[in-house]
Amino acid sequence: MDKKNFSHLTHHSSLITHHFFDEDAERAVLGTLIVYPELRRDIISSLSNDDFYIQRHKIIYQSAVDLFYQEKIFDIHLLRNQLQKQGKLDEIGGNAYLLQISDEGVPADITHQIIGILKEKTKFRNIHERLVEMLKEIKEASNPDEVIEK
Repeated sequence: MDKKNFSHLTHHSSLITHHFFDEDAERAVLGTLIVYPELRRDIISSLSNDDFYIQRHKIIYQSAVDLFYQEKIFDIHLLRNQLQKQGKLDEIGGNAYLLQISDEGVPADITHQIIGILKEKTKFRNIHERLVEMLKEIKEASNPDEVIEK
């Protein structure tokens, strides 16, 4: 395969990756979780940690969920304290990142739309994982019926 064709595949691959996550949507939901307490129950009941692709967003979300179930009421200061206790504040980008995403919170009607976007991205990731598994099964199978039967 020549470099031009390889370059095309790399570009195509990066386009596919964008189907797997939406960083802006993840930040918006996390910001909403921080600044709109009245939406926390809806967000937490609608999303799981797996609905976040970016690792630091998973960490922030899980810490917020933990606080929600422990305290029911929290703010950015309590979330920062929780992350600090866990030794994960620096890993997520520090206080500056928490402040940044808290500025990106959105109202309820938009939050529900963004939750839909995150759920859609999760479905794309799940489909991709299954396809990767199937490709592995194809490589290991001695005949196509073995793959089809699974």
